[in-house]
Amino acid sequence: MQSRLLEGHTRGIKTLAWSPDSNLLASASDDNIIRLWDRDGQCIKQLKGHKSLVYFLEWAPDGSVLASVEPGSEAGGKESAVIGFWYRNGKLITWQRVSRIRALAWSIDGKFLASGSSDKMIRLWDKKGKLVRVLKGHSGSVHSLAFSPTTGLLASSSANGEIFFWDKEFNYTKAHHGGTQRDILKLRWSPDGKLLTSFGDRKIFFWSEDGERIRDLIDVVALSVAHTEDIIDLLWTSDGKLLASVSWDRTIRLWDRNGRCFRLLKIFDSRSESQLLLVPRSISWHSEGTILASTFNDGILRFWDKEGEYIGTGRLNLLRKTSLPVISKHSFITHDMVDYEDKVLWSPDGKILAIWERNCSSIVLLEWIISSSEKIITKTREDAQLEEILIPENESFCPICRQNISSNDSIIICHFCGSFFHIKCILKWVLKEKHIICPHCNNLFIRK
Repeated sequence: MQSRLLEGHTRGIKTLAWSPDSNLLASASDDNIIRLWDRDGQCIKQLKGHKSLVYFLEWAPDGSVLASVEPGSEAGGKESAVIGFWYRNGKLITWQRVSRIRALAWSIDGKFLASGSSDKMIRLWDKKGKLVRVLKGHSGSVHSLAFSPTTGLLASSSANGEIFFWDKEFNYTKAHHGGTQRDILKLRWSPDGKLLTSFGDRKIFFWSEDGERIRDLIDVVALSVAHTEDIIDLLWTSDGKLLASVSWDRTIRLWDRNGRCFRLLKIFDSRSESQLLLVPRSISWHSEGTILASTFNDGILRFWDKEGEYIGTGRLNLLRKTSLPVISKHSFITHDMVDYEDKVLWSPDGKILAIWERNCSSIVLLEWIISSSEKIITKTREDAQLEEILIPENESFCPICRQNISSNDSIIICHFCGSFFHIKCILKWVLKEKHIICPHCNNLFIRK
């Protein structure tokens, strides 16, 4: 992988959104500015006008329009939500003000942007930002909106556990209690549109496209719930065969289409002797559904295959602009007790992984240039496939062996920290660590 550091925001990053063609990345920050970046990491436009933090960024399916939302206050509050409609080139189309917004989603054909508010209403907007229709029926704040990827039908959920199913004319056909007295936080359709997944109050449910509740996902230990603490998010693979859920119970669970949890992913916190589990912060599936990227509160990026096997790791020093001397990986982690909130998001084409943190003003782009079928773990010399290059004149020694490097030596470079190493030293290091990790900054990705 090659990495790029995107700098320009002056305060922490709240959210990112890739355009459907993966050529533009939109970022929203505490500085109230939206930036548009090309895939080379160049900021090509700043979108200004929001007066407070933008929580939502959503591209229309054809990538022609970007919607941005500062959510506003709860019902009865002084601040209303503000929706910005922007053309792809960054030109403002219009502003709209409504009650506090909790959910946002584009229809599959891109004709409508649906927003869900704390006033219990769903509003439909066209691409020009004109209000087309208001949908009523929910008895609580609307928390999630999801359009079926095949039929285009809308499903919505609310704060009191309701799930509504709407027909093509946006008349609701079925209303269900979502199996919990608490909020239904998120709805996700499977890619084939056959299953709607809902989660809230530690529970996950499968619904048919006709609006019938067909399955409860149950943890074999807890028996009555999917996770033992609140669920953070859940994501389908692109082929709809696997579902990943991440929770405050410090686990990531992989489920098959039948609702069976076949793998429990957890990492012990090696920074302390308490043997606590790390808290997962975010997950993102590769577009081919073969690799799951995850972040945990120790600030380390981890990769898993679709079977739940741990296949790679990397320290996100570039994001925080830090480096450490050559020490063992265990010692490196032990001395860093910061609680990080990193997030990850694959580009739709699966070629770039974006990483950001709520408390950082920078974004890291990792260019994924090895195919998803290749192993990230490297155990042999043949698997390493490290590129030989010539040493620059200003480099004098290898950080591993501490020996001088001559201009005739073959070396490799870490694209995170820029350190140069003898090929022979790195190969020994790789065999020892079982990963291609940089001895200087502990990042995984050394090769180009």
